[in-house]
Amino acid sequence: MPNRKPKYLPTLGPVLLAPFRFFTIKRLFRIAKWSGCTLLLLGALLTLLYFVENRRGKSEWNKIKAAVEAKGISLNWADYIPDSIPDDINFVETPVVAYFQYDPDHPHYRPWQDRWGNESDFKQLFRFEGGGVKASESFILKGEQIWHESRFEQNDRRRERFREEGGSIIPEGMDPWEQLDAQIAPHRQLLDDLRKAARMRSESYIHDDYSKSPFEAPMPSFQHVRNLAHLLFADSLLALRQGDVHIALENAYCIERLADLNPGMYFLVNAMIDVVATKGFEIPIYQVALRDDVLDNEQLRGLVEMSLQRHALADFEGGMHHEIAGGAEAVLRDFKPEMFFLSALVAQSPWDKFIGSALETVFRAMPEGWGYIMVSRNVYYTSLVLEPYDVATRSLDLEEMERNRQTIEEMIQEARFFNLLAAMAIPAFSKVTETTLTLQCQQDMLGIASALELYRRANDDLPVSLDILVPDFIVALHKDPVSGKDYRYERIDQKTFRLWAVGIDGMDDGGILEPNIRESDQADIVWPLSYPHSF
Repeated sequence: MPNRKPKYLPTLGPVLLAPFRFFTIKRLFRIAKWSGCTLLLLGALLTLLYFVENRRGKSEWNKIKAAVEAKGISLNWADYIPDSIPDDINFVETPVVAYFQYDPDHPHYRPWQDRWGNESDFKQLFRFEGGGVKASESFILKGEQIWHESRFEQNDRRRERFREEGGSIIPEGMDPWEQLDAQIAPHRQLLDDLRKAARMRSESYIHDDYSKSPFEAPMPSFQHVRNLAHLLFADSLLALRQGDVHIALENAYCIERLADLNPGMYFLVNAMIDVVATKGFEIPIYQVALRDDVLDNEQLRGLVEMSLQRHALADFEGGMHHEIAGGAEAVLRDFKPEMFFLSALVAQSPWDKFIGSALETVFRAMPEGWGYIMVSRNVYYTSLVLEPYDVATRSLDLEEMERNRQTIEEMIQEARFFNLLAAMAIPAFSKVTETTLTLQCQQDMLGIASALELYRRANDDLPVSLDILVPDFIVALHKDPVSGKDYRYERIDQKTFRLWAVGIDGMDDGGILEPNIRESDQADIVWPLSYPHSF
């Protein structure tokens, strides 16, 4: 019998022809009509959405902008772009500074000069051991911790501790000061050039294109400023040990100039450089000089006057103005997801790159008004950082600082889309705030400690209270920025005193300097020379 197909199996032809029978001309026209209407409706809704959101965003931005500018904060980025200065007074044009600051293809780059010593040997001073990226792993930093007669420990104790930790780099039987001198000696001409330029070149300006986004604006090289500050500091320790106070003070001034290579750009970088260089290297030089009693009366009076002129909190306020204006300008000018998602900046894997690309697509498709909303909230919440400061009275309101911290915390916890994105763009200012406060107190106490030494020399004793110093030894006494009262002072004997400010917690813990706790973790902000015989 011939093979016959089962009746329940359809033939292939009708199956293939079924769609064509369904999609008749009439039905196709109807589908096209409704699809077109749907697309037109969606387009109208999107247009309305963009119109409404753009208007809402710009309205919020205008309100926030007016409120922030009413506080005296300019949001015009052009106000923060520094004016160019003549090269002959520009500290950055110093060949050794230009060598470190600019890339070799930059027109203002200056090549290494043979009189500065061997370039390779110089770079070895700052090499990082074991592939480390922390500054504490730098060769010269490890050496400095041994070379520097610690504020808390005798040199031999610190040396022994480093040997136990496997970090000692001083050969057995070799005096650490001799090794330090041998390391620096080949590069003394480089230091001479720096010192001379710091005195002769009164201003600083980094040549570059300031018309770009603030995130791409010219910035000082933190690494190179830090390295040069290390070298100047180490050289100062040697100079003080050898009785050359003039060189030590010149080095301190040079560190101050390095900390201010480009006053206008960019706040967080400049703040980090300024605090590290000034608080970490410049002021300690004065502290060691005071401890060793090697300053004459004229030099002490110079430190008193300099201390009265220093105003770290005012610099902080000006820098924050720059931060707020720069952040707003950068986002509004070049709206990118990198500004809110740091992972997009370090995308390595294909998945990370895909996520970064997807985020960029989403951000590019968002209404312009959403960018204005995020900028508005970022500017507003960042401006809260400044609310606790009163520059005129040099004071810091801890209660207001806590209220603002809670406001920002509540904003983040609300988990609203715009607030979260705004929060992601707000840098962590708490550490900068704390270190700036410490720097302000150290600057103020430098003048007080110098005035105390002038008084001691004139009276062969220390005063029972600080107000006795005014006006013969210091014109005025600044207040503790946190407490709003005089700095804490206690006379211990004819040569010994205790001087301190309350810390960021607002509590007076008696100015006790804990020897096993680093300075940033001390309960109070203590002048290190409070106990000169414990060094």
